[in-house]
Amino acid sequence: MSFLPIILTIVFLLNKNDKLKDALNGFDVESIAPLLSLFGVPESAIESLKSDELKSIINGSLDVKTMLYVIAFSNSYEVISKLYKKIFDHSISTYEVKVKLKSKEISDEHINLVIEFLKNEGHLKEEDFINHYKEIYQYKKGYNAFKRFLESKHISSYSINKAMDNYIENEEYALEYANKFITSKVNSNKMLKMKLIASLTNKGFSNVTINNVINQLNFNDDEDNLKKEIIKYIKKYPDDKYKVISKLASKGYNVNKIKTVMEEGMYFEN
Repeated sequence: MSFLPIILTIVFLLNKNDKLKDALNGFDVESIAPLLSLFGVPESAIESLKSDELKSIINGSLDVKTMLYVIAFSNSYEVISKLYKKIFDHSISTYEVKVKLKSKEISDEHINLVIEFLKNEGHLKEEDFINHYKEIYQYKKGYNAFKRFLESKHISSYSINKAMDNYIENEEYALEYANKFITSKVNSNKMLKMKLIASLTNKGFSNVTINNVINQLNFNDDEDNLKKEIIKYIKKYPDDKYKVISKLASKGYNVNKIKTVMEEGMYFEN
């Protein structure tokens, strides 16, 4: 039977009644039973207390280590009570729990006791945390993004390497993203590729996936793009040929090619 509901119920009571808190700190726990009916403890927790563990509490025979857990949870109550949902659905790492507790100046001794107890109860497992986020990341993020995420949460190298062995990048999503990317921007194909590679890299995709995606793309004719861009910038700078050339060059177009196309189209009078 899990002892966690009992610990949490006692902690709940500790934070509702100073008399009970004093009693527990003094290891005189006989006052717990009469006080149970005075507070709105969840029925499921009350049911879990109808056991040998409750008898040991009432008889004052709670072991010292369990008492230390109770005191640690009580002192951490304001922080840890807000994290229960994340702890139970595996969406928070051990490191994050420690940081939260540390930020409220909970002692290292009590932090270690809270973490130890939760792990003994089957929570804060690295594998569960990884599995919770893996599917989310595999949908729109690459190998390197997920690895960086796990590292930022201080997951062990062993668990990270094990998780990354069967991480599958979503090349279909990457290709869809790339097609939208190149149709939403007007640049030289050279510049488009550079920006696209940077964007996919930022999403954590591997070089293998990025190269596969690039090789499947159909880029517009570079000269057609250049002509459209020339017309756009001439409207902005009708009397400044060199400003137009400078703007186009900044988009990755070759300067000599810009001049040739401009001369052929007679966009400016000599």
